[in-house]
Amino acid sequence: MQCASHSHVLPVMNSANLDYQVELLTSMLDASPAAICVVDSKELRIKWVNRKYMEYLDAKFRSFDVTGMLLSEVFPGFFNSGVWVIYKEAARTATPFHDSEYRLEDPERGASYWHWSLTPLKNNSDGIDLMSQAIEVTHLVEARKKIHEQAEEILRQRRIHETMLAATPDFYYLTDPQGVLTFVNNALAEFQGLTVEHMLGKTFLQLGYPYDIAKEIQKKISQAARTRQIQKYESYYISLRGEPAYLDRWFVPILNERNETELVAGIVHNITDRKYAEEQLQESEKRFKLFVDAIPQLAWMANPDGTIYWYNQQWFDYTGTTLEEMAGWGWKSIPDPEYLPRVLKAWEYSLAKGEPFRMEFPLRGKDGKYRPFLVTAMPYKNEKGEIKVWFGTSTRLGETERRSRKRD
Repeated sequence: MQCASHSHVLPVMNSANLDYQVELLTSMLDASPAAICVVDSKELRIKWVNRKYMEYLDAKFRSFDVTGMLLSEVFPGFFNSGVWVIYKEAARTATPFHDSEYRLEDPERGASYWHWSLTPLKNNSDGIDLMSQAIEVTHLVEARKKIHEQAEEILRQRRIHETMLAATPDFYYLTDPQGVLTFVNNALAEFQGLTVEHMLGKTFLQLGYPYDIAKEIQKKISQAARTRQIQKYESYYISLRGEPAYLDRWFVPILNERNETELVAGIVHNITDRKYAEEQLQESEKRFKLFVDAIPQLAWMANPDGTIYWYNQQWFDYTGTTLEEMAGWGWKSIPDPEYLPRVLKAWEYSLAKGEPFRMEFPLRGKDGKYRPFLVTAMPYKNEKGEIKVWFGTSTRLGETERRSRKRD
């Protein structure tokens, strides 16, 4: 019994087949995106180049065959470029050379980058030829450098921003849409008596915030993430280390390129001083109102243009009017009409000159009767001498006072 055997039979390489193989190989090399050149290793004289290589030559060489020319003749600056040294070393040692980003300095084109290999080949004369294959990658190198520079700039900006946020007295933090902290500045951590590291990766509830506060914060974070709109609210709060404060909280959605909320920035202003100042101002206003309502005079305050915006209770009790009726220039209905032109002239003069106003004239009471009053007004000026407000009083004159003033 004979056993079948499998054998690989090489095709007979006749002249026609050889010519075809050479033509096929030449066509393939010609169509290659790499610039290919074959030179002898002794003189570095060109033996063959493909079409892509011709594209990189100077225009004066592209119209004719460069075969037989020295590489230095078609390559300006060849001996000064460093390429010559690499060619000679490869020829001497028959060792391939490869560099994925070889920097080539050209006097005219400037610097360019090449994916370059130089391969020794045995020729028919038992000598060595050198085949150079190069693809320009300048655009890739420059793009990578640009990306690297952009990344460095982003990191630099991030360091600047984080340094600024870490140093600011306001509280700043970042959370994901679920409320998990991804950034906390030093001010917030110190206010809570915690470390930044301890706070990261946790929600406010996990950090031990009071349940109602943590829930409200989470609610605002969720609303900001869902609506992509800023949310805010003020609240009184006692920190985890027992420090009371009034806080103005802002929740700002940060959107990605798909217009989706990627993060929520928390901006918290400690407004305790402002709140205490407002409370003190309110308390001061209450005391002032109690004082001016207790004095017997009719008191009022006016803007720099003379429009009156505030009266004490004695004014309303005497005239029987309301603030709506008296606001602005509504008070003109109260002086005796016979005196009104002189009152207005004197008042306008004081407004124009910034000088005190003082005049006696009758004012109508709620019973319709006119009684004499001494009306005075003093301007309050700032450090620049600008009038900020007028303070006025109307003091009722009795019979004895009127007779005394007549004798004077």
